Amino acid sequence: MGGEGNVLWDNAFVDNQIQVRYVGEKPLEWSHEGRGNFWSTYLGWDMDHDGIGDRAYQPNDSLDRIFWIYPEARFLMDSPVTALLRWLANQFEIDRGKGVTDSHPLMTPPVLPPAKES
Repeated sequence: MGGEGNVLWDNAFVDNQIQVRYVGEKPLEWSHEGRGNFWSTYLGWDMDHDGIGDRAYQPNDSLDRIFWIYPEARFLMDSPVTALLRWLANQFEIDRGKGVTDSHPLMTPPVLPPAKES
C-alpha cells in the first residue's frame, strides 16, 4: 500500500487537498524521537509551548479510506451523515491507531538549514 517501513519527520504538509492517501489498515507512525511533521490541517494546541502539538494527528480516517477504495461512494463525502460519523469518531477516538498517525505534530513548519555552497 506504500509507506510501510518508512520513517518521516521534519516535513511540512501544507495546503494539500489530500494530505496523505494511505488505504492500508496497518498503523504507521510518522514521527521520530519525539518530533513529527507540520500539517497545515492540524487543529491541535501546544499548551507547554515546546513547538510540538499536545494531541496526535491523523490526516485521514476510516471514511477517507472507504471513499478511496470505493469511489462510487464519493457522493456521500459532503453529506450530513458523513459529517456526523466523522464527529462521532473524533469524540470517541474510534479511528485512533489506524493508518498514518503523527504523535508529535509540529506547530510551525521546520526550518531548513542553509544550503552549502560547493
